Amino acid sequence: MLVYSDFKAYIYRKFGSIFRKVYGIGKSRSDYICFSFGFNKNIPSYFINFYYYKFFSIFIRRYYFIETKLRRFKKNNRIRMIKLNSYKGIRLEEKLPLRGQRTSSNARTRKYKNIV
Repeated sequence: MLVYSDFKAYIYRKFGSIFRKVYGIGKSRSDYICFSFGFNKNIPSYFINFYYYKFFSIFIRRYYFIETKLRRFKKNNRIRMIKLNSYKGIRLEEKLPLRGQRTSSNARTRKYKNIV
């Protein structure tokens, strides 16, 4: 296993699935990154040169919100909603579903979760 600043490169995995280990990059973003640089997402990662891993790391850090930056952004967004006293903020504070789901018969687990 090779460890870089943003992701761990598992040697025997497919190249496209390596990026999915990063918080904030899913399947479609991973496929787009591989496609934009001309790499096949299904080749084993040990075929890729070490230089490219560093290059991908720099590219991902520059163009995407990932890891702590994304977590901080989401947390600050929740805090901002609560401070604005908007409908979403009130629902967040009461730990209830935000998007119009039923609460009388459903959402038992959502009521007990500690989101904020």
